[in-house]
Amino acid sequence: MSRLRNANKALKKIRERYGEKFSINDQKEICVGPIDVHIVVDGTTYKLGPYEIRCQKNVARYRKSAIKIYNINKYNSLNHPHISVYGSICFGNVRKLISSLHKNGDLDEVIDISVKFLNSYTDTNPYHRIDVFKTLYCKNCGEHTDDCNCGS
Repeated sequence: MSRLRNANKALKKIRERYGEKFSINDQKEICVGPIDVHIVVDGTTYKLGPYEIRCQKNVARYRKSAIKIYNINKYNSLNHPHISVYGSICFGNVRKLISSLHKNGDLDEVIDISVKFLNSYTDTNPYHRIDVFKTLYCKNCGEHTDDCNCGS
């Protein structure tokens, strides 16, 4: 099956899975979001806020910039530990798989893996460690300090 045919089928699957969260922007990127991100590390849940995944529809050639993830409402200028402030993603050992899927036009799988990736964390080479988020959350209610209403 051709890459273009795969990509067209993938677009249909993305539309079905993500409904109103799916769109295509002016730059011809597939956009999925907002995706609420919660990372659990050692029993602590970090609510990182809503993110948007942008994936280039052009599957002729995979480039590192073909997929970007942006924090929609950044708290204190912090981003996901594995995403740079420019939306560049450190996929780690999944990078080759993402590249292969994108080249084959399996964009729905690229999006699904990206959503799972957003809700994960490893200590291996993050842009910044998860520990920096600890000071941003209320110790009593667990909400971000900007959103906390518990009065502590």
